[in-house]
Amino acid sequence: MPGRARSALWFLVGAVVATVAVLVGRKVIAANRDTPALERVNEFIDDVRRASAEREAEIREALNLPEEGDE
Repeated sequence: MPGRARSALWFLVGAVVATVAVLVGRKVIAANRDTPALERVNEFIDDVRRASAEREAEIREALNLPEEGDE
C-alpha cells in the first residue's frame, strides 16, 4: 500500500475511534446525570479510604504490629 493510502487509512481509523469514543462518552454522561460528578468522586474516595484502613488493620494484625495509636 503506498504511503498516502496508508496515511489516509490511519486517519480514517483515528476518526472512527474518536467518533465512537465521543458517542459512548455522551451515553455514559447522560446515564449518570442524576448523581453529580463530585458526589460520585467523593463516594469513591470514601470507599478507597475505608478499604485502605481495613487492609492496614489486616496487615498490622498479620505482622503483630500495635494499632496506630498504641505505639
